[in-house]
Amino acid sequence: MTIAMVASEMFPYVKSGGLADAVGGFCRELSRHEETIAILPLYRSIDCERFDIRPAGIDFSLNLGGEKFNIKVYKCFDNGCENYFIYHPALCDHERLYDCPDSDLRFGIFAHAVCELAANHINIDILHLHDWQSALAAPLAKEPYRLRCRVVLTIHNLAFQGIFSKEAIERLNLGWDRFTIDRFEFYDKVNFLKGGIADADAVTTVSPTYAQEIKHPDFGCGLDRFLRTHEDKLSGILNGIDASEFDPASDPALSFPFDNRQIGRKQEEKHALCEHIGLHNSHYPLFAYVGRLADQKGIKELAEMLRSIADAPLNVVILGSGDPYHEALCKPLEGKENIRVILGYDEALSRRIYAASDFFLMPSKFEPCGLAQMIAMRYGSIPIVRKTGGLRDTVIDFTDSSPHHPNPSVGTGITMERTDIVSFMHAIIKALALYADREKHTALIVSNMKKDFSWRRPVMEYLKLYRALKPF
Repeated sequence: MTIAMVASEMFPYVKSGGLADAVGGFCRELSRHEETIAILPLYRSIDCERFDIRPAGIDFSLNLGGEKFNIKVYKCFDNGCENYFIYHPALCDHERLYDCPDSDLRFGIFAHAVCELAANHINIDILHLHDWQSALAAPLAKEPYRLRCRVVLTIHNLAFQGIFSKEAIERLNLGWDRFTIDRFEFYDKVNFLKGGIADADAVTTVSPTYAQEIKHPDFGCGLDRFLRTHEDKLSGILNGIDASEFDPASDPALSFPFDNRQIGRKQEEKHALCEHIGLHNSHYPLFAYVGRLADQKGIKELAEMLRSIADAPLNVVILGSGDPYHEALCKPLEGKENIRVILGYDEALSRRIYAASDFFLMPSKFEPCGLAQMIAMRYGSIPIVRKTGGLRDTVIDFTDSSPHHPNPSVGTGITMERTDIVSFMHAIIKALALYADREKHTALIVSNMKKDFSWRRPVMEYLKLYRALKPF
């Protein structure tokens, strides 16, 4: 079986968020079991020399909306995976990956090019699409390309759907017959993700809980009724992390690499980080947040809570960037002696923060899967999360005695039903009490570091899904 993974980003070539990590780790593990191909745009930010990306000897033209687009295809090999890169200036030569005024054309070109590549240049059995940027390939695979393969679409975040003016129908040769309520049409606009859901043979989300949540209005982002219509092909498979990439025992970013038998070195890493970012009292518990500064992530509630506990015996570090409103909420916290706010993103620094922190904050309003809590546990940082989506599926409160959990006496972190100030403060108080109990705190760190959040199990589930799809 040959599986083609199609995404707008993939680590290590290009990354703006968790999608790149997920697709990269997924491909590497999948390639151990089946022939795996990855297809992504060749953005100008990708270092072709570093990754030995060369022309594949495949060129073709697309005629879209009366305009001709000459496509060049490049390729490289990495960890058993054959990677193809689609190049056209209109797709690739932008300052930003997303949020461009012509994003419909950009990713329309990408979807058409993927289908042309699959139709005439490579042989595949499964076309696996990720998020709205590649979702358009699902309807195109059926018509006009008539690909002899099954199509799987994974929704990593339903909040991003690729919604554009209906002029995209003609601009991208989609056909007005498909501009209907059961296909592309969404409040008189074109919805790429909706069209993909309609025509994919199977639709997955990135956690079992999120697959259930998105069928309800609170999380469905306007597509809950449509998803209920297609629930017979909808399932949730929890993402994993690349255990070889995220390994505190060999991570070159760390000053004091450690494993679950060397927790003392984690404390040395913490002292080193605190000195590096100017936090005093490194014996205090260190709370961390790494990620986007956005409403989805509960940043307003996080900032409000931190203002309330700024004088408590603890340290906090925030690393991330986002829209001006949420950055402005965090910036004043920098004036507190025990809080550091670092705007922007630094991969190496993020690894140091994961490794040095005692607790990792994720007060998300919704979280399809979340990789940060898995990385945090891998690096010995105990997650404090709101119970939603993949956070509910991966983090069990250490005080939870639910009989439904196979090992209720252990747990993995601290959970909240809500992120109001009272619930948040209660979670912080539980964390401080846990930190004071060194034996229990260390035992929880060690237990979490031993857990398997790799791609091994998810890939087994996806292979089962692929094989269940009726072949051509």
